[in-house]
Amino acid sequence: MTNLNAIPKETKDWSFVADEGCSECGYSPHFGQETGSRLRHTATAWRELLSHPQASQRPVAHVGSPLEYAAHVRDMCRLARERVRLMLAESVPTFSNWDQDEQAEINDYLNSDRLALSADLESHLELAARVFDQVPSSSWERAGLRGDGKEFTVQSFSCFVLHEVEHHLQDASEGLRKVL
Repeated sequence: MTNLNAIPKETKDWSFVADEGCSECGYSPHFGQETGSRLRHTATAWRELLSHPQASQRPVAHVGSPLEYAAHVRDMCRLARERVRLMLAESVPTFSNWDQDEQAEINDYLNSDRLALSADLESHLELAARVFDQVPSSSWERAGLRGDGKEFTVQSFSCFVLHEVEHHLQDASEGLRKVL
């Protein structure tokens, strides 16, 4: 049975942004030590987006609503904390694949309570920021492996995570403008 509310599955491997940046949103790779402050900087914009009653509306049928983007970012921040902690504690840990599409269905992103999500997202942004703030200067090159064997470091992962947060903030902002 096909979920008529489903967003098309993400098939693009966005890990390239850690080295190349993103021409779609303007993200440029940054120094990992900036990650915490930049994550915190997005919290106000996310809160403002989610304060709109229309934040749960999709701009078109198969594009995520600001609410869905925010729920994805919340879960990405949770994942980031876990993975950074493991990279700092273990020698080249391997992580299972994280299926963002599956998480959207399991956690029912589409029907989240926007005000509760706003508070939850702000909390997870702060917790992720703290984890990145606490990375010792000698540990930014510690590595981890995705389930597909692709290696990343705490530094490159910080770029990936921050890009996700900032890029989706743009996506959500544009989506809300279209709905309004």
